[in-house]
Amino acid sequence: MLNNMIALAGLSGGLLIAGVCYLFARRNARKKRGLDERYRYMMSNSKALSWNVTFFAILLAWVLVIAVEGISLSFFVMSAIYVIHSVSLIVFTFYFSGQHS
Repeated sequence: MLNNMIALAGLSGGLLIAGVCYLFARRNARKKRGLDERYRYMMSNSKALSWNVTFFAILLAWVLVIAVEGISLSFFVMSAIYVIHSVSLIVFTFYFSGQHS
């Protein structure tokens, strides 16, 4: 039980520190005019490619979970992550295509 509490505290602390660093980095980038159209274009392309890599990583992890553990809780968790990933891709594709038509 104590290990779980320490792990959750570390996760919470890490998220808090990451959030504070993100806010400071955004503020500094805004001061230096680093959040322009080039930044948005670069980030959009980076996120799109990252999304594709994540898709194949999820599929690979799914195969490994089935091969190592069989159909268990981790299989259903991986299935849920895959479904959320795919549905969100479909939803946002329709959303953004509606904005640009």
